[in-house]
Amino acid sequence: VPQETMATGQAKLFVGGLPRGEDLAVVTDELNAVFSGYGEVTEVYVMKDRSGGCKGAAFVKMASTASANAAMQALHEQHTVTNGVSALEVKFAAARADNGPQAQPPQMFQQPAAHGAGGGMGLWPEAHHVPAKYGVPQQTMATSQAKLFVGGLPRGEDLAVVTDELNAVF
Repeated sequence: VPQETMATGQAKLFVGGLPRGEDLAVVTDELNAVFSGYGEVTEVYVMKDRSGGCKGAAFVKMASTASANAAMQALHEQHTVTNGVSALEVKFAAARADNGPQAQPPQMFQQPAAHGAGGGMGLWPEAHHVPAKYGVPQQTMATSQAKLFVGGLPRGEDLAVVTDELNAVF
């Protein structure tokens, strides 16, 4: 049982196996009807796809852990909703450490660990200028050096010429 569930008394369930593309209101109403047979439903959130229809999954918040357990035991891999193609997958929702997904820069542009702490991940040596087109903020510049893979180099080019060009950029 996730920590969030135990702390609030409520239980958040993940529900998979819902019909994709279905109207959100229809899916929400059916989930409310199905899950309320096992206890009080406090919230239903149906994930939507790019077109605004059901993405095939939802979260159902139950007022108590006992009602969530009863719903899970009765519905998991045993119940299919209207227009569903497979039985529902019902399980406790995994707790998140933060308040939702946030856009993260690629790992190579994230703030490196302090020098010496786990080796750190230095992308750019401090003395070098990072071209503006890479969009790397000054505060993410590393203070230590590390290897960087660079692909798409020209074949058959003189190694000294390629090295000079890379040194000019990095």
